[in-house]
Amino acid sequence: TYEDHPLLKERRQQFLQAIAITRNDQQEEIKDHQILRELSRLATKKDPLIGNSTEIAEMCSRLPEKPSSYDISKTLRKYGFTTKSIRKAGEPKYRYVLHFNELNELISRYFRSNTEDTENSVIEKVTTL
Repeated sequence: TYEDHPLLKERRQQFLQAIAITRNDQQEEIKDHQILRELSRLATKKDPLIGNSTEIAEMCSRLPEKPSSYDISKTLRKYGFTTKSIRKAGEPKYRYVLHFNELNELISRYFRSNTEDTENSVIEKVTTL
């Protein structure tokens, strides 16, 4: 059939690259989800949550894999948050202002719970058999 096709090796390589890219994107989305959920949890205690990416990364130390300031900044920018010049402890810096309602809306709009994801993947596997 396709075993002797001249482009087989190339197509296999392209397929493997596509799988790797997809898996990486899914991992990034999971990390974004964890960060936003943690920020939402923190914002329930202090609303709005104010800080630059380094300060917010420190606040997220409870996560199993502590995010870097780059992870925080990338995630917040990805979902439309911007920094504003805010004076905190007498020092003006560009900081994020994160309101609980905005974070909660993002979570409910873009992410499903892990339970739903697991159930849907099991159902999908069963129906394809």
